[in-house]
Amino acid sequence: MGQKNLGSIMIAWWKRLFFSLVSVLLASLVCMGCLIAVDALRKPSAPGSVRSSEVVLTLAVTVGFSMVAWFVSTPAVLMVKNFRGVRFWVYLGLGCCVGPLLMLALFGTVYLLVPQAPHEKWIRPELLPLLYLAAGISSLTSVFYLSCVRWAEKSRAGNPIHERPIEACALDRDES
Repeated sequence: MGQKNLGSIMIAWWKRLFFSLVSVLLASLVCMGCLIAVDALRKPSAPGSVRSSEVVLTLAVTVGFSMVAWFVSTPAVLMVKNFRGVRFWVYLGLGCCVGPLLMLALFGTVYLLVPQAPHEKWIRPELLPLLYLAAGISSLTSVFYLSCVRWAEKSRAGNPIHERPIEACALDRDES
C-alpha cells in the first residue's frame, strides 16, 4: 500500500493563481462572518441586530486589505511549484505570517509618516484586533490554498491520462 509519488506532478500556474484568489476571498468572508456574528450577539441593547452599512463597510475594507495581501503574495504563488514533504509545512508557516507582517508594516508606516505625540506607541491598543484579524485571514488563506493544491495534485495523480507519456496519448488519438 505505497503512496504515489506526487512530487513530479505540477499544477498549472493559472490554477494556482485561481486557488490563491479563491482562498483569500473565502478566508476573508469566513473571518468577517465570524466577527459580525460575534458583534451581533454581544450587543446588549439589541442582541442579534446588525447594521447593514457597518457590515458593508467592514467587508469592503477587509476584502480590500486582503486583495493587497493577495497581490503581494502572488509572486510566491507563481514561483512555488513543489508542495511535498516538509515544504508543505514551511509554506503553511510562511503563509500564516504574510497578513500580520503587512499589518505591522502598515502600522509602522503610519507611525513614521503621521505626526505623533511623544508618548504615543507605534501600535495603538485599539488597533491590535486588526493584527489578529490579519493573522486569522492569513492562516485560513494558507490552509485553504494548500488544501486546494494538495487536492489538485491528488486528483491529477489519480487520473491515468496524466501518468502516461505524451507520446502515448498522441498514439491513442491517432488510433481512433
